[in-house]
Amino acid sequence: MRTKIFVFLIFGLAILKNSYAHKYITMLVEGNSWNVLHHGDDFNLTQVLKVSTDTVINDTVYSKIISAYDSLSANWSLAGYMREDILAQKVYYRSVGSFSKSDSIFYNFNVKVNDSVIISVVDLNHSNLPIHDYYYTYNKVDSIDSIYIEGVYHKRIFVNYTDGIFNWGQHVWIEGVGGSEGLLTSSLVSSTIDPTQLLCFFKNDSLTFKGYTSGKYSDCFYCST
Repeated sequence: MRTKIFVFLIFGLAILKNSYAHKYITMLVEGNSWNVLHHGDDFNLTQVLKVSTDTVINDTVYSKIISAYDSLSANWSLAGYMREDILAQKVYYRSVGSFSKSDSIFYNFNVKVNDSVIISVVDLNHSNLPIHDYYYTYNKVDSIDSIYIEGVYHKRIFVNYTDGIFNWGQHVWIEGVGGSEGLLTSSLVSSTIDPTQLLCFFKNDSLTFKGYTSGKYSDCFYCST
């Protein structure tokens, strides 16, 4: 009798554990948008990136990522294509142009602490030059925790980035939100030419998460006055 009770107890705990198992939070939902601050020597500006309609490339469905410098703009440009593998918990990017023959991994939310991962990154400063289309950063997962956003716990991953020899700093990935440097520069080694910073993330036109909020950036847009 005690054996049966023990078995039922273990079975019940397993069911309870599964009922509270973390469910992956998707990021590429149509309408989701990111305000990204670009720091420059001669300028600062806010770029808005948004998930638009789907498209099919080589029998694979991608979300179009469009870009503007005003959220109310009537003119948006195509910044690239992204797709999300929910089972693998990975997000891929594909650049615009016929020379783009493969996807690059921008996020891998299925990593563990101390995992060494190679993230392929589009060089956005030279995206029109095929020879500079992709390069790589070697990343090691430093720690993983969670952050409470809008009533839900999101996995948060801290990644040290390096060129294979020197450590250059750390970036943060938040499941369902993206990277601390913005949607399309999540794995990019910080550039002294055009560093970026995530200001705000919107879901269904509602402010869901604030990244860098200080002074004149607190309203999700750079303001020169």
